[in-house]
Amino acid sequence: MPKIQYLGAPDRSVRSYEVKNRALARRAAAEGTVILRNENELLPIPVTKPIALYGAGVMEPVCCGGGSGMVNSREFVTPWDGLRAAGYTIANADEVLQSKAELDEAEKSYRERFLAHFDADKADLPTKKKFHRAFRAVPYIEPPYREPGKCNTDTAVYILTRSGGEGTDRYYAPGDYLLTEQERQTLDALCRLYAHVVVVINGHGPMQLEPLDEHPEVEAILFTGIPGMEAGNALADVLSGKVDSTGRLTTTWARSYAEYPSSAGFGHNKDDLSREVYSEGLLVGYRFFDTFEIPVRYGFGWGLSYTSFSMGAEGLTITGRGSQDPFVELTVTVCNAGKRAGRESVQVYVSCPQGKHPKEYRRLAGFASTKVLESGESERLTVCFPLYALASYDMDRPGWVLDSGVYGLMLGNSLQSAVPCASLSLDEDVWMSETQHLLQSGESVAELKAPERLIKPRREKLLAAMVGLPEEKLCQADVALKTFDYSVDPDQPSDRALALANQLTLEQQISFIHGMVTSASVEIVGSSGMYVPGSGGQTSNAGTALGLTSLVMADGPAGLRLQKEYQLLNGELQPIPFERKFAGGRFDRSGTIPGDTYYQFATAFPGETVLAQSWNTELLRDVGEAVALEMRTFGVDIWLAPALNLHRNPLCGRNYEYYAEDPVVSARMAIAEIRGVQEQESKYALIKHFALNNSEDNRMHSDSVVTERTARELYLRAFEYAVRYLPELRMVMSSYNLINGVHAANNEELLTKLLRCEWGFHGFVMTDWHTTQQGDDCTCAGCVLAGNDLTMPGFASDGETVRKALADGSLSPERLRFVAARVIDFVLQTGRPVRKWEVTQ
Repeated sequence: MPKIQYLGAPDRSVRSYEVKNRALARRAAAEGTVILRNENELLPIPVTKPIALYGAGVMEPVCCGGGSGMVNSREFVTPWDGLRAAGYTIANADEVLQSKAELDEAEKSYRERFLAHFDADKADLPTKKKFHRAFRAVPYIEPPYREPGKCNTDTAVYILTRSGGEGTDRYYAPGDYLLTEQERQTLDALCRLYAHVVVVINGHGPMQLEPLDEHPEVEAILFTGIPGMEAGNALADVLSGKVDSTGRLTTTWARSYAEYPSSAGFGHNKDDLSREVYSEGLLVGYRFFDTFEIPVRYGFGWGLSYTSFSMGAEGLTITGRGSQDPFVELTVTVCNAGKRAGRESVQVYVSCPQGKHPKEYRRLAGFASTKVLESGESERLTVCFPLYALASYDMDRPGWVLDSGVYGLMLGNSLQSAVPCASLSLDEDVWMSETQHLLQSGESVAELKAPERLIKPRREKLLAAMVGLPEEKLCQADVALKTFDYSVDPDQPSDRALALANQLTLEQQISFIHGMVTSASVEIVGSSGMYVPGSGGQTSNAGTALGLTSLVMADGPAGLRLQKEYQLLNGELQPIPFERKFAGGRFDRSGTIPGDTYYQFATAFPGETVLAQSWNTELLRDVGEAVALEMRTFGVDIWLAPALNLHRNPLCGRNYEYYAEDPVVSARMAIAEIRGVQEQESKYALIKHFALNNSEDNRMHSDSVVTERTARELYLRAFEYAVRYLPELRMVMSSYNLINGVHAANNEELLTKLLRCEWGFHGFVMTDWHTTQQGDDCTCAGCVLAGNDLTMPGFASDGETVRKALADGSLSPERLRFVAARVIDFVLQTGRPVRKWEVTQ
């Protein structure tokens, strides 16, 4: 085998991309921080004022999630470091250091007990399984509770942390959604000792915050989410007012978990993990609470600022009349009416007529973000969105239709603040497209419906408020009806790709429809790469003689998930013991790995939720460009991000990797981020997990039972927008779960009829890692037949299922070549020559 040319740095010196990208990560974390409460204008706190710091997050913040959300950065800036660097005096510094020493001792004790248990396990098992057994058997014991002590300041900052990650959901329990008894004791003590308390929530999403209401001293609450490697510096920027946080929530924080409509039937809250029944229908997140007029703690779009703004609509137009895709454009002027510079989020909601299709009272249709406006400065901008965003899916015809009636546009910087500003009027139903029924459930799903008794009086009041406001009228002539041909896969590979596929042997063609099989494939999901240490995997190298390069993939979405260091001995990559990989090397005692050490320091950006909370698509484009710079630095071709699944329920363990509970926010952010990546030559991103992957427990076998209308209007919508409005998109990752009884990766209706025939996707679809290795009926051969072109990371058994299907006639040689050619087409379009190390010597 030819030698591989690795691109890591031979020393630890800081490289130019790190300086640039860390500054962006800091800016992104600050812009995405949401000020949930700021009573008596406690914030910002001048750096000249001493503060006291409490909570494990002071020294050990949660900067990344587990699994694909982990980025192995050079370092992580703690609040302790960031606040001191900003100039704050930490009044209880000795107490903080003592607490850190106690945490370190607890961690040391845990490591010793873990390794002792591991050594005592004499079972004849692989190291990997024995480590997992010990991990489940040995609990971590927190240090004993220490009563906070008073120090020379009247202001305390208490940092609550919540960790988690891929593969497991959150729990409605103390230490997760609820506060622990120790946290409540600490909060009680702090509010006795200090007149002013700031609570910082550093974690994956909503929590039960009622205990904070018992204490008037808690005057400020910040949600920093999963902020990335610059966590401490970004927190200092917001606390001090150096940055006016523009963060606005992209998911609803209810008063109690039980009020979420999916709470009782979600994941481990029920006995059966094999099914997720989407009985709440379209009424998810703000669509539910707003429709039923249920008060929430913090609503969708909510966030405070250190300044104030005014905004007003000036004009409404429809562009593209007579086409298949008209757009609505609302001209808005925003003025900074406060005394400080800041950026404002402009959000447009629409109340649609109910007609034949009951729906939520309001939905987000479009948004925009201003530039940083100085005090008194104004900006005129346009919020545009497709008319299609207002359509409903009709189950009878079937197809997409705009119900007749008045569409009331509402403008604000949150759902709560939005007021009527314009309207669209339709005297007739306007049909936008005719479709086939797809992804239908074989069982009846009793869905929650929007009650007319609540919506009708609100609609009447809204229509009265629309009188005299800008109005546009629409009729069927303004929209060209779209129809689809489902009989032929329209995503045809090029003649060149087909010709190259024909030059490959049958075995080489098979190798092109699954990833390159490596020994690392079986160890850790998303770390099966050979060409770039720590990468997720790579495509086949079977076509190098024909100039077809192998493409390297790295996990995301908070940056590149790579090994931050690796060893070469005589040019050969040295294997890393499992214990060094497991739990971030927490229990490693493998000793020194021989060879010269090289470094790959990737930037850990904030999680997708935090990025989306900026409501700033230009920021997301900049993050995509920064990731592409690191892809070029380390030799990565494909970034396995971003993720477009929705926040259906706050206990989904991976919500921090998803942008929002709303498809418009999710799609707009993903489009911006992918464009940033793909503006760089030969660098690509994808959208995942397609589709309805909204829980982690039993994610590889769970069946998402959902009506076609709910799937199309809500959970598939963000993916559809990304495909329709990002024509340069070339990759989609299918999800683990089943949809109405059919595995997503083996689902022809999802991957061919919907994605390609309806939406016009042109590219290739890959599986999530290990999808075909779960011992059920989801196979690589089934992927080929369904339109899933690439099975990752690649196992010998994948090829075996394809050979068997070819032998029994269920898979034709023509279909195999067709799918291999689609992957080859993508390899060709990268425009990059074969890597030096892939050419046979």
